[in-house]
Amino acid sequence: MQTATTIARLERAIGHQRALTVPCALPDGRSVSIAGLHAVSSDLTFQMSDMHPGTALYLPKANALLVACIGGEALSIDRLQTQDRAMLTAKDWWNGVKGMGLVKDRVFRFGSIVAQGGRSSGPSKG
Repeated sequence: MQTATTIARLERAIGHQRALTVPCALPDGRSVSIAGLHAVSSDLTFQMSDMHPGTALYLPKANALLVACIGGEALSIDRLQTQDRAMLTAKDWWNGVKGMGLVKDRVFRFGSIVAQGGRSSGPSKG
């Protein structure tokens, strides 16, 4: 696990060469590539203060998916690409996982399959 600042810096450094990928992000084991990353300001992270790292919610006013990270930071994601699928805006990707029944109480948990078998890690250079 990493801070939002670290993840956003990593994408700026190597994102043009390799997409950052969250391995086993979906319950069926598929990974998700993430792009358009920013560590977000405290006015948006207030809603996420009690969330565990890897927990995400979509905020229409930010037009982005926000993911809780360690250190109380949150990562804003503009675009996501599920393995073997096209790159989508955060809103379209969110609507897709919501349609699959993966959003519970307005939140999605990345790597929920990992909770059964071990620790989840931060994005990899996939």
